[in-house]
Amino acid sequence: MRPKSNMQLIQKQQCICVRVKFTLIYDYLDKKNTCRVDTSGHHLHGVYARKHISGDSKQKFTERVKDDPYITPKKMTTGISSSTGRIREAARKIDPILSNQDRVKYELNVARSALGIHKSSNFLEEFQKIQREYEGYITYAEVASKESFIIVFTPPGIGFHHLPFSTQPIITDVTYKAVSSDQKYLCSSVIFVPELDKSIVFFQAIIGGLHASNFAQYFIQLFQQIKITKQRFLGMIMDFSSAQRLGFVHAFNYYFNNSANGSGSLEQMNEALGFLKGSYMHWMQKCPRIIL
Repeated sequence: MRPKSNMQLIQKQQCICVRVKFTLIYDYLDKKNTCRVDTSGHHLHGVYARKHISGDSKQKFTERVKDDPYITPKKMTTGISSSTGRIREAARKIDPILSNQDRVKYELNVARSALGIHKSSNFLEEFQKIQREYEGYITYAEVASKESFIIVFTPPGIGFHHLPFSTQPIITDVTYKAVSSDQKYLCSSVIFVPELDKSIVFFQAIIGGLHASNFAQYFIQLFQQIKITKQRFLGMIMDFSSAQRLGFVHAFNYYFNNSANGSGSLEQMNEALGFLKGSYMHWMQKCPRIIL
């Protein structure tokens, strides 16, 4: 029979399991008709294992998922961080019930749903499959949190030193809703190659949000991977976005001016903005509104 659901009902319910006859010896005092019986006995079955994790364990597990939202059930079970690769507390240390990988997978889905994190394991698995099949396609990945998320990929075998960075500007744009899960965006950089008479995509990344920090990481990786110099860099064309602009300036100071935190003087900021141009189409769309 199912037990009562709250403490008030539990206190009122009568024991229906005990069917043992016994002799009760007591002292009758002050004409009271109630007494307390302390008994001891043993069960004929073993100890039942719990099937549900406790409230404290569930809260601790949810905090782990919040810190590492895209961790796999296997890494959660063994206690390995998906972002740093360091050894952390295994799931069974949080609660013994979480020793089973299938149960950990179930609790991960429950915790992600409670935190509003959409399931993206298939999304990440596709990139892992591509990485195995096409070596060198994914050049950088950082999945620290839902917001701090970037996966950089470039065409395998592309020779950056052959691209005309000194005579052609780099055009960078963000494609909205290119990735349906978790509000991620596709950021792409293209450049026109006169010999081919066409523009080619040479650098792309999936970013976790339209924040200046994500764009800064994008441009830092772009500068580092193409090993560009100021003499070979004509400039960058992109939308009039404050987040993109701040991210570009941060990356420029970090890469060219050796600024550890991306900050710089007013002169250095003006130098960085000198390499940055706004999107002409974006400007044309805004001008009529300003004139009217």
